[in-house]
Amino acid sequence: MLPDIRHGQKIRTRDNIAIVRGIQSAGIVDATGNIESVDRTSRGTMLAGRPVSRLAVFEITRYWEWTKNDSLPAGSAARPQHWHRARAKPVVYFSGSAQRKWDATVFRREEWIYHHVGYCPLTGIDDPPTAMRYQQREANAFMPRSGVGDWVWCQFDQQSGLWESIEPWENVWRFKLTEALTPGGSAEAKLVLLRDGWGAGEDEEGSIDNPTDILFDVYDPLYVAGRGAIDCVGYARRMADSGHFEILSMRQAPSMIFGFLVEALETTDDTFLIEDCNVLQPVGSVIPDADLDENDRVTVTNIHHYFGDALSYCQCTWNATYSRYDLHQITCSSGT
Repeated sequence: MLPDIRHGQKIRTRDNIAIVRGIQSAGIVDATGNIESVDRTSRGTMLAGRPVSRLAVFEITRYWEWTKNDSLPAGSAARPQHWHRARAKPVVYFSGSAQRKWDATVFRREEWIYHHVGYCPLTGIDDPPTAMRYQQREANAFMPRSGVGDWVWCQFDQQSGLWESIEPWENVWRFKLTEALTPGGSAEAKLVLLRDGWGAGEDEEGSIDNPTDILFDVYDPLYVAGRGAIDCVGYARRMADSGHFEILSMRQAPSMIFGFLVEALETTDDTFLIEDCNVLQPVGSVIPDADLDENDRVTVTNIHHYFGDALSYCQCTWNATYSRYDLHQITCSSGT
């Protein structure tokens, strides 16, 4: 069986089983399946039609998945490992001429489309070229450029016999910090995917609390991120000039919190604990797990040597210089 039919190749009777698939791979038919040119010789049939640029719009019907070379159709040319692919239905076919276009709604048979550049090749300009590819391969995940219901441009590769997406990779990534970020600095983060099955485990639902194992560094060159504690989440875009993922926005760690004294505070106490803590500023922030002990209490420094009864209300501010919470104001539970 012929895995492929190329321009000028001769077809004999015993090869008829492969003719339909081969002719389509050769790209010398129009969208209705008509062969543009056939030459008959005493030794067989030669397909001699002119090459047709096979460009089409597909609608994605199933999410992208990771694939190996051994899952590609038989006879496909050798190609780099670990492409991503998705099921899709054709919408419109085009030829090399702008005047030639076919509505593909009558040819709605689903097939695979492949994305060779669907993932980021680098985490930085000095990293080895396979670092990010290796991580995404092992995690079986990547940040997709398009999803179910989206229309994507694809081109038929005559050598491999595959429809391939011509989109670039998605360079805006959702992240969750795995280490603290100081304003203007950089920190390690994990890629966050929110689709089912794209989390840390194959059978687990992807979520902010369940990031992938894909690690990369995020940078804050413009001081837009503010304080970033472990587990803070945000968006970063890989910039071509720096080669870094630079933070666009991020949920900042708290700058001011409140809580209640676990026990009475004396002026001689250097530090103390508060419980039932919550955030005052900024709105929408959450207290990082790293700031809490095993009982969800926060340690605060008594910088002004205040005193107070147990259960007194305390307002505390984050001291970026010393990475701690300082007591800003206290209201005694007894009213004194």
